[in-house]
Amino acid sequence: MDSVTAWVDRGWLVGAEVLVRRDEQTVLHEAVGLADRESGRPLERNSLFRIRSMSKPMIGTAILMLAEEGRLSLDDRASTHLASFDNEQSRGVRIRELLTHTSGLGNHGAENIGLPRDADDYDSLAELVQDIGAIGPQYPRGEFRYSDSGSATLAQIVASLSGMPIEDFF
Repeated sequence: MDSVTAWVDRGWLVGAEVLVRRDEQTVLHEAVGLADRESGRPLERNSLFRIRSMSKPMIGTAILMLAEEGRLSLDDRASTHLASFDNEQSRGVRIRELLTHTSGLGNHGAENIGLPRDADDYDSLAELVQDIGAIGPQYPRGEFRYSDSGSATLAQIVASLSGMPIEDFF
C-alpha cells in the first residue's frame, strides 16, 4: 500500500482503492487520495469507478462462462436472448460477432449512432440496448470496428440470462 500512497503523493494518481483477498478473506482494503480532484472530495472505500473499456474482457469472460454452462452458444443470434434485436436490421447479429467487434454495430461511446438521447442519460443498460437493437448495424458485418454498443449488448445478454445486473454477475 505504501507504493500506491507514494504514487498519489507524487501526483501520478488522483486516488486509488486497493482490495486484496486471499482464501475468501479480505486482507487489505484501503482508499487513498481523492475521488474528485476539483472538489477535493476524498476517495472512500467501496467507491464506484467507471472503468470503461476494461469491462470488455470481464464481459467476454462472463459470456464464455455462460457458454461453458450451456446457457448460450457463441453462434446464437443476439435476438435469441434480446427481443430488441428481433427485427430486420439486427436479427442476424451473432454473439461471436459482438465478442470480436465484427457485428457492424457502431460505437455509441464515440459516435452518433442515432440514439434518441445520450448514452449516459439512459436509466438502465436494458433501455440503452433496446435502442441499440432497434437501430441495428450501421457498418458491414464481418469487418472489425470497435464497438461499445456490442459490449453493452453482451452485458445485457449476461444480465438477461443470469437474472442479475452485470455488475452483480461480476
